Amino acid sequence: MSRTSDPSPNSRLPDARQPMTSARQPSPSFLARRLPRPRISFRVAILMLFLIPMMATVMAIVYKMSERAEMVVYQLSSRIVEEVGAKIVARATGIVRVAEGHLLANTAVASATRVIPGQVVLADLFWQQVAFSPELAGMYIADLDGNFVQARTLPEPATRVIDRTTSPPTDRIIVRDRDYRPLAHLERPLAYDPRDRPWFMGTQPERRLQWTDAYRFSDSGRLGITATYPLLDSENRILAVLGVDATLESLSAFLSQQTIGPRSAAFLLDDRDRIIAAPHALEILDADALRPAAEIELDWVRNALTAIQTSTSGGRATPNIVRSVTDGQGYLTHLVTFGEGFSLPWRLVIVVSEADLLSEAQRILQESIVISAIIVILALFVIYPLSATFAESVAQLTHNTWLLRHFRPAEVIPVRSVFSEIQELDRAMQSMRDAITLVEGQLPTEVVRQLSSGAARVELQAEFKTITVLTSALNTLDPLFDHLQPEQVIAFLRAQIEHGRFIVTREDGTLEAFRGDRIHAFWDTPAAPDLAARHACRAALSFVRSCQRDLLDHRVEEPIMRCSGIHLGRGLVGNLGVGGRLRYSSMGRLVETAARLRDANSTYGTAIILSATVQREVKDRFRCRVLDAIRLPGDPQATPIYELRGDLNDRPDEREQTFIDLCETGFSQYRERHWDAAIAAWTRASTLIPGDQASALMIARCAWLKVAVPGFWTLPEDWDGAFPGVPVAHSDRCSDQDQDDSRSRDGD
Repeated sequence: MSRTSDPSPNSRLPDARQPMTSARQPSPSFLARRLPRPRISFRVAILMLFLIPMMATVMAIVYKMSERAEMVVYQLSSRIVEEVGAKIVARATGIVRVAEGHLLANTAVASATRVIPGQVVLADLFWQQVAFSPELAGMYIADLDGNFVQARTLPEPATRVIDRTTSPPTDRIIVRDRDYRPLAHLERPLAYDPRDRPWFMGTQPERRLQWTDAYRFSDSGRLGITATYPLLDSENRILAVLGVDATLESLSAFLSQQTIGPRSAAFLLDDRDRIIAAPHALEILDADALRPAAEIELDWVRNALTAIQTSTSGGRATPNIVRSVTDGQGYLTHLVTFGEGFSLPWRLVIVVSEADLLSEAQRILQESIVISAIIVILALFVIYPLSATFAESVAQLTHNTWLLRHFRPAEVIPVRSVFSEIQELDRAMQSMRDAITLVEGQLPTEVVRQLSSGAARVELQAEFKTITVLTSALNTLDPLFDHLQPEQVIAFLRAQIEHGRFIVTREDGTLEAFRGDRIHAFWDTPAAPDLAARHACRAALSFVRSCQRDLLDHRVEEPIMRCSGIHLGRGLVGNLGVGGRLRYSSMGRLVETAARLRDANSTYGTAIILSATVQREVKDRFRCRVLDAIRLPGDPQATPIYELRGDLNDRPDEREQTFIDLCETGFSQYRERHWDAAIAAWTRASTLIPGDQASALMIARCAWLKVAVPGFWTLPEDWDGAFPGVPVAHSDRCSDQDQDDSRSRDGD
C-alpha cells in the first residue's frame, strides 16, 4: 500500500483542499486541443445516424404498404372475421347451450310427476330458470291429454296452467313481477291446445334434444326457436313433451354491436338460406315471416349472400373467401361454421367491404407516418443531449480517478454512458475500486483513515487489545476431492473465500488470512466488545448459509458444513508484514482457542461454537445453547462452551427455546452430578431435535459416569464439569497455520 513508487504524488495528484475544477483541468495536449471539434461533430453524427435510418424506415413502410395493399385487404379481412366470428359463434352457442342445459336438467323432475299434479313444482322450477336466463322466453311441458304448464317472460312475466282434468277445462294465467309475486289472476276461455303446435307435433319419440326451425312465437310475435325433449314410456311412446323457447332478437342486437365497417355486416342463416339474425340498421328482417337471402332489397347484401350460396351448392368444398362486386365496389364474403358440437344447422356469413378494409389500411399507414414523425421529433430531444452527456461522463471519470488515487473508493460514482469506450474506462475504475475495497476489508478503520489521508507510508503500532477472533473451515474436503473435477473444487473454494471476504467486510471485520478453505478474521473494537461479538456471530451464521448456497450452485450433494469457532479476549494486534508488505494481524492464545473451538464442532455435530466470553456478550441477541465444559488452551479451569443456533429476531420458535432450556437444565444437573436428571433432560431435548449429536454424547457420558463413579473414577470435590481424561476435540483438519499459531502466539 506504500506510495513510494510515485516519487512526486503531489505533482500528479490535486490537493484535496483544492477545488475539484482545478483537479479536473487536463494539461494542454493534442487531445485537449482537438476536444471541441469532436464534441460538435460527434453530436451531429449521432443525429445523422439516427435520422437517416428512421427516414429510410418510414419510406420503406409507405412503399411496402402501397405495394401490398391487396394482401393487407385479405389479412385484415381474415383478422376481422376471426375476431368477430369467434364472438358471434360464442354468443349463439351460449344461447343454445343454456336452453339445452335447462331442458335436460328438467327431464328428471318432469319424469317423476305428471303434469297437473306437479304443476306447482314445475311452474316454480321453470320460473327460476327463465327468470335468470335472459335468452329464454319460456319453459313449458304438455302431455297427450293437452294439459300444459308454462313459465314465461314474454310478452309479460307470467305462469300458465291448462288443466283438462276438470270439467270444464280451465286456462289460468298468473301475471307476476320479476320477484315471482302474483300481480293478477286471469282465466280465459280455452282456445290453446299445445298438441296442435309445431313444436309438439314435430317431436319424434327419440330420447334426444330436438330443435324446431326459427319461427315467430304465437304469444309474443318474437323470432325464436324451440328445443323439445320427449318423455317416453317403456314402449317408447310419447307421454309428454318438454319445451323451451329461445329468442333470436338478442343475436340481432349482438350483430348490430359488432364494429366491422359502414358497408360490412354479419348475418345468421338457417339451412334453407333464410336470414334469422341481422343488424337492426339494415332493416331486412320481416315482421311476418323469415325472408330468403335472395329476396333482400339491399343489392350488396343480396349479391354477397347469393355468391356464397352459389359457391357452396352442388356439393363443392366451402371456400375461405368469396368475392362479389356491386356497383363497382368489391365485397369479401366469409362463411363461418359453428363446428360439430353445435346442434343447429346454422351458418354465419360475414360480408366485408374492400373499401372499409382499404380505409383501415390507409388509416394504419397514416398512423404509422404520424407515429414515425413523433418518434423522430422526440429523438431529437433525446439524442441531442447525448453529446453533452459525453463530456459530463469524461469529467466524472476524471474525478473518479482523483478519488481512487486518494484512497476514497466509497465516493466513486459509476458512470452511466451509452458509449463503449466510456463503459470500458468505467469498468476498469470499478475494478480498481473493488481492489481498494478488498484492502479495506483487511485493515482496521484507523489504517484506512491513514491511507485516505494520502500518507506515503503507514506505520502500525503493535498493542494489546480486547478483540474477537473467528476461525472457520469446512468440516471435510474428501467428498469434493472424490466426486468433483479439480477445476470444480477450485471454483467451489474460490466462491467460499470470496463470499467469506464479502461477509467479513460487510460486518466491519478484518480479514487477516485465508488458506484453502480456512478463513481467519478478527474484530478490533475495544470500546464496544459486545458489538464486535455480534458482528462475528452474524458473520459465522452468514458463513453457514453461504456454504449451503454454494453447495447447491456447484451441485455438490455430499453433506459438507462450514464450522466456525469464536472467542473474545485480549490479544496482540499489529503489522507482521516484512519487505514493505503490510499484514495487519492478531496474535495470542485466543487465536489458538478459537481454532480449538472450531475443531470441536466435529465432536458435538455443530456448526458454530462460542466461548463463554462471547456468549455473555451476545446472549441477549442470539440463541445459544450450552454444550459442555472443556479446558481451553492455557486455562486450567474448564469453562462452558455454547452452540450458536441463530438470531433471536429470526422466527421465534417455542420448540427451539424449550430445547435450549432443556439443554441448560441437563448441563446444570450434569455439573451437580445428578446423572439421572441430566439424562432425562437431554433425552427430552433429543425428542425435540431428533438426531442431535451433542445431546446423545452427553447422555452417553452421564450413563458412563453413573456406572464409573465412584467405582472406577473419583471426581474431585471442586469438579469443574470437564470429562475426566478427555481433552478438547482436535480435528485432523486443523491447519499447519493454526498449529504454528498455537505454538507461537502467547498473548492473554
